[in-house]
Amino acid sequence: MTLSKEYYQEVQEAVRESGDAFMVHNPRLALRKALQAAIELNQLIEELNDLKANYPPEVWAQM
Repeated sequence: MTLSKEYYQEVQEAVRESGDAFMVHNPRLALRKALQAAIELNQLIEELNDLKANYPPEVWAQM
């Protein structure tokens, strides 16, 4: 699950950078960083779905 942690940290950083850009009135950079966060979040979701597919439902429910 190391990759999940890396994606999560990257999403957090991109969201923070987007907020910072918005605060200094740079909407293009803010949008770019928000889109980057969305892409990385989607990658995290795909990875978690792959993990979930490899475990029986009862095992996944306990995680």
